[in-house]
Amino acid sequence: DERKIVEHFGVTPRQLPIVLALAGDSSDNVKGARGFGKKNSVKIASLFKDVEEFKSALLEGSDPRLDKVYPHKDIILKNIEIVRLIPLGLLGDDARALCSKLKISDQFFSIVKKLEFNSILKKYGLFEANNFS
Repeated sequence: DERKIVEHFGVTPRQLPIVLALAGDSSDNVKGARGFGKKNSVKIASLFKDVEEFKSALLEGSDPRLDKVYPHKDIILKNIEIVRLIPLGLLGDDARALCSKLKISDQFFSIVKKLEFNSILKKYGLFEANNFS
């Protein structure tokens, strides 16, 4: 539910990966960039319509709004790729159906387990469904 994400995180679902990539997410073992908490990350995420626009600006390297972000570019880009997996969990009951529709393989779930995204898997019943218990 988009409204719940906005209430909890202060950004839209399309901006959420920016916040998670910058600030990190300890429940899913995503280490944030040094010096970026939730408050700063939300401010930066709010400057962009979505993670793709943010990523493009980060890769281009000339946006003055990101001067404090550029030194952490490598970890942030890595985190963006990791946190793109997290929205599967935000789908709630639709997560299982989506995984089935996308034919998400056991290999995917092995990677998610290795990255310790356990809270997402458990919360939406994917942990037990994929024999990770």
